Amino acid sequence: MSERFDLTARVNSLYTQLPPKQQAVARVLAEDLPSLLFASAADIARRAGVDTATVVRTCQSLGFTGWRELHQQVRRALANRPTFAERVAALAGMDGDLTGRIFEVACENVTETGRGIDREALAAAAAAIARAQLIVVAAAGVSEAPGQFLTSSLQIVGHRALLTTGSGDAAPALAPLAPGDVVIAISLWRYLRVTVQTLQHAAQAAGTTTIAITDSPVSPVARLADHVFVARTASAGPRMGLTGVISLLEALVAQVAVIDPERSRRATGVANALYFDENVLAEPATGVSRHEAWHRRLDQR
Repeated sequence: MSERFDLTARVNSLYTQLPPKQQAVARVLAEDLPSLLFASAADIARRAGVDTATVVRTCQSLGFTGWRELHQQVRRALANRPTFAERVAALAGMDGDLTGRIFEVACENVTETGRGIDREALAAAAAAIARAQLIVVAAAGVSEAPGQFLTSSLQIVGHRALLTTGSGDAAPALAPLAPGDVVIAISLWRYLRVTVQTLQHAAQAAGTTTIAITDSPVSPVARLADHVFVARTASAGPRMGLTGVISLLEALVAQVAVIDPERSRRATGVANALYFDENVLAEPATGVSRHEAWHRRLDQR
């Protein structure tokens, strides 16, 4: 593992133990590591709104002797950072059970994500979603697939949810927001600007609840949201793993569904009927049960 990711992991693991001013510095350090190559301790202090001495103390709290050592390690790490192609080449030359390792890390993502979730905070976020007349899910890039999963899952348990993936559809999605509505941003490294900006606009809307699903407590969306949930996205493959993110979204939707079980049952019943009545799963057949029609449809395939 490269030092770049070691530094990010170190910030993530120690962040809650830092005093508020040092947390501000830690956020700047983890926000854009390549920019540190051209920064001084005074630059970091200015960006964090603190003095230079606080930057030095933060570096020490993170396990470095000071700003100079942190800066040198980041420089070495970025110089040696593997490209996607190099990661694939490393996989090709890996000894042992690669498939087993992939599944092992995926399971670890689920386990560690579950351990880190504040159950009371999750229940509060679910309650806000259940009360909302409109839920906007902002997710772009690699986060779009989890965004689609969350949006359709909320719809199927009876809630008005829509997905925005870019600047072009963000404005019409946010325009109908009213007090009590919810905006959920799913933002993973590299923290695409469009998702961050969508959450920024939502945070400015009076009475809107904002929720961040991310992979770091110091990611840009984590600083904007009312509720923040961090999923582990480690991977033995060439890209991040999404098993932790999906398990977190499953837990959130389940919490929403049980708040008003009658609403959820009614909505899922309608959705189930539409799958058949609209010929999505089976041809309508008089005198034939939906279960039988479904199996006939499968036999035809």
